[in-house]
Amino acid sequence: MTTLVLLPGMDGTGMLFANFVAEYAGDTLVISYPTDLPLGYDELEQYILPRLPTDKPFILVGESFSGPLAILLAAKKLPLLRGLVLVCTFVKLPGPNMSERLREALKRVPIWHAPLALSAALLGGRFMTPSIRRQLALALESVSPAAWRARVQGLLTVDVSSALRELTLPMLYLRATKDRVVFRSASERILSLNNRVAIVDIEAPHLLLQTQPQQAVAAVHAFVESMQ
Repeated sequence: MTTLVLLPGMDGTGMLFANFVAEYAGDTLVISYPTDLPLGYDELEQYILPRLPTDKPFILVGESFSGPLAILLAAKKLPLLRGLVLVCTFVKLPGPNMSERLREALKRVPIWHAPLALSAALLGGRFMTPSIRRQLALALESVSPAAWRARVQGLLTVDVSSALRELTLPMLYLRATKDRVVFRSASERILSLNNRVAIVDIEAPHLLLQTQPQQAVAAVHAFVESMQ
């Protein structure tokens, strides 16, 4: 059986995968990141590598912040890797102006100081439920300021365009049509770099796997079956 290896969003805890994992009828492995260490993309890539399955085939799922990590790992042509699923993610921030605006915004309200109401509205909007809100609060509170800073710095500089361009394995992109964080231009750039990526639109906010787990699971199941 093919295992889904889930790489979490920016919080890195993996807590927010609970709804999707509960819905998915198959083998899953969530790789959580250290909550107290200042690890950027390079360090996280090395952290993930020895934790990947070595005895069974697997598919990498890179959510949001972890999309670039999933692409970098796929570029290593790992022998047991069968496919790549990207969720509400990107290969780079859209231009230096965006990076500078994000840098300035984070000076005013760092992620680790942002009110929960603001985070919930941005990430979940009208799709947010009390249960997901509680999961989000716990996940955000679990990560140290040092870890947040390292991940934000990674966002400002990451660019995995070249790695994506070279990939030839099956790839799926789950795009949230109500995403207020990663805009449609991010998926369009991904498709322009590699037309092997199949895109599935789901009416959802940035927290797609959390708020629409049934639709997400259906899309992933169809993707897995297409590779049989």
